[in-house]
Amino acid sequence: MNQWSARRAVLVGGSIAGALDIAFAISFADFNGVPPDRLLQTVASGVLGESAYAGGAAAAALGLGLHFFMSYMMAGAYVLASGRIGFLTRHGACLKFCVRGIS
Repeated sequence: MNQWSARRAVLVGGSIAGALDIAFAISFADFNGVPPDRLLQTVASGVLGESAYAGGAAAAALGLGLHFFMSYMMAGAYVLASGRIGFLTRHGACLKFCVRGIS
C-alpha cells in the first residue's frame, strides 16, 4: 500500500468507524436515559477527570474529538498491521467484526 492510499484508508476508515460507533453509543445511551452530552463528557473524563462533567459543551466537544482521535488511531494501527500480516488483508472483513466484538 503506498503512502497516499494508507492515509486515505486511515481517514476514511477512521471516519466511518468513528461515526457509526458514536451514533450507536449515543442512541444506546439515550435509550437508557443518558443524554448525548453526558456520554461525550464521560469520554472527556478520561483526560479531564471528574471536572469533565462540569465542563458543559466544551467538555462534550473534547470527548467527541477524543473519540474520533481514538478511531483514527485504531484505523492506523490496522493499516500498519495489515501491511505486515497478510491475513488481515485477505480476511479483513471477518476479522474486523471479530476484533470489534471483543473490544
